[in-house]
Amino acid sequence: MDKIGDLLNRLVTVNPNAKELVVPNSKYKRAILKVLYEEGWISGITEKQQNIKDLVIYLKRPYTDASNIDWKSLNVKVSRISKPGRRIYHNAKDIQNLVFKVTNIASTVVISTNKGIMTINKAAELNLGGELLFKISSS
Repeated sequence: MDKIGDLLNRLVTVNPNAKELVVPNSKYKRAILKVLYEEGWISGITEKQQNIKDLVIYLKRPYTDASNIDWKSLNVKVSRISKPGRRIYHNAKDIQNLVFKVTNIASTVVISTNKGIMTINKAAELNLGGELLFKISSS
């Protein structure tokens, strides 16, 4: 089963009125959600009190001024780059060239490197290559 695909599918197809989303817990998902939190796509992550096997994702963006803006009104789009059937890897030199082509203000590209999961911009700063996982953007 594809853990990343399941997580991204749940994020995209969440109920428009939902304030939070519950997903199964894993170290890999927690690392991806930490990157999305640092980039401002979600406002928090906690473990569910009753069941440690679940993570609770708070979907409201933390830096919005209006308190009634929900996840669906942001028109979040997720494009999967590397898939289980076809992995996409790039070395550090290719990452340097991709940074200016694939990113803009309202998008984030997540990459898995040997130093952990991070954004493509951070990987370019650290001169690292790795597997391009997905791109999340709002329109």
